[in-house]
Amino acid sequence: MEDVRQVLEFDEMLVDSIDEYGSTAMHIAIRRRRPELVQLLLEFRANIDITTNMGETALQEVAIRGDTLIVGLLLAKDVSELAGDGKTILHIAVDKARYPCMELLLQMGANSNGRIKDDGNTPLHLAILRVDEKAMEILLRHGACKELKNRSGKTPGDLAREKGRQALIFLDELVLGDELRSASRKGNLVVVRDSLRYGSVMNGQDDHK
Repeated sequence: MEDVRQVLEFDEMLVDSIDEYGSTAMHIAIRRRRPELVQLLLEFRANIDITTNMGETALQEVAIRGDTLIVGLLLAKDVSELAGDGKTILHIAVDKARYPCMELLLQMGANSNGRIKDDGNTPLHLAILRVDEKAMEILLRHGACKELKNRSGKTPGDLAREKGRQALIFLDELVLGDELRSASRKGNLVVVRDSLRYGSVMNGQDDHK
């Protein structure tokens, strides 16, 4: 580490030098899971928007690998959460099923309803396309909206119906759970009763007739 610091102090321009694959020292530090090196490079104002020959930015690298400590370091420096291809790093974390990374991003203010530029999919759209129940639960808990439409005019609920009964039931159960908790806190017994009734019917167990 001290050797790296001495080199950068001698010539700060080296912080953004690239190798034959277009990778910077930041890309390499992220791949090797070296948060202490990432922090050092940030101190020397490393440019995290540089893309490799494969088109990957440092943000994309860290979202793919799901290293929560490095994510925190990057976002603490007011790094834009948009990756180079119009996705957010939250989209990438969902796509790679990096659940701790998702939690950290959302806790730090990542937009749970951000859209991919090309297709308009939100992170919840992606979670449903993957039939990833854990990702769906995390996103809905952090305010993801199931009514937003992508560029094809489809909501997450529409995609859940296309993916089949399992995805649709799980999505509805999560939403019903949120409504039930909210209604219980407010003492709204009508909503509680209706939510419980709808949930039992949905699962083929209508015991309230």
